[in-house]
Amino acid sequence: MSASKKPKRARTRNTSVEQYNTYLAMMENDFYFRSNTINPSIGVNYTENKWKELAKLLNVCGDGPQLAVDEWKKRFTDWKYSVRQKYRK
Repeated sequence: MSASKKPKRARTRNTSVEQYNTYLAMMENDFYFRSNTINPSIGVNYTENKWKELAKLLNVCGDGPQLAVDEWKKRFTDWKYSVRQKYRK
């Protein structure tokens, strides 16, 4: 019997330095986006709209990958936890 092999997933490009800097600048400049807190004065979809805006900015800057909002969230969450892990070591 032949085992069916799944095709390998194409690897995306590494996030560029310019994309990391854009992400960090957004986090430094926007308290509500950074803390993910809900404030009645800013609206219900504020964080979602900011992620869409950030994804557009990240997709046009640098020579890095162009990803969807959920993919950018995952990429930066993974990056954040890997940095924390390195710090703990």
